[in-house]
Amino acid sequence: MNKQTKTLLTILFVCVVSSFLSGCGSVEKTICSDKEGQTRNGLVYLPNQEEPFTGKNLCKYENGQNKSKGKVEDGKKDGTWTEWYEKGEIKSKKNYNGGQIEVEENYKDGNVVSETMYTY
Repeated sequence: MNKQTKTLLTILFVCVVSSFLSGCGSVEKTICSDKEGQTRNGLVYLPNQEEPFTGKNLCKYENGQNKSKGKVEDGKKDGTWTEWYEKGEIKSKKNYNGGQIEVEENYKDGNVVSETMYTY
């Protein structure tokens, strides 16, 4: 085995071990931010953590239907967040950028009834 191959294998081994020890590395944690998250100064944290949460949000109603789904980046809502009514119909879609809403669509009976664009 040449020196370059050994170096690559060592790096690969360190990455695999690090990923395993840190909870599988690139696999994002999914929480229900309403129940498992804590809001501090407008940012979402996991309990007993000092760094803001980064991962996926998925909240469900007691009947198993989705309630809300989206992504949290550095403690702020980011990208598209979707909310549903308890019976499974879409309620709203909001597009966030760094925690600020850019576009909000509200639905009734599966149809968009209002759309709001925000500027800051």
